[in-house]
Amino acid sequence: MKPDAASLAQLSGKRVFAFAGIGDPERFFRSLRASGIDVARTRAFADHHMFSDDEIAALAADAEREQLTLVTTEKDLARLRGRSVPDIVPFAVQLAFDEPAQLERLISDHLYKARERRFARR
Repeated sequence: MKPDAASLAQLSGKRVFAFAGIGDPERFFRSLRASGIDVARTRAFADHHMFSDDEIAALAADAEREQLTLVTTEKDLARLRGRSVPDIVPFAVQLAFDEPAQLERLISDHLYKARERRFARR
């Protein structure tokens, strides 16, 4: 996983309050720090947590009081769509492969074999 350049730019130079309701929130927090983000505070919730309005308001109030930028995963932010929420920056990541050519060969080989099987049955 590779941090999205736009997310990094949006958070550059800011102190953040990171929160997440995913399977491994500590991994998310480590990813932020490894990307050079100044993580001043964190809050972990259970996987697939459905944030209440009171929880979001409390996070926003804490962030404002401490002059921190709220940041979360895109997955968590998606669960807040359609609700009135404070400014929360999603930390976007992209899937990146160390050897993309090897992946392309693997996919091509599997597609070719599947196509051969399909036409062999006719």
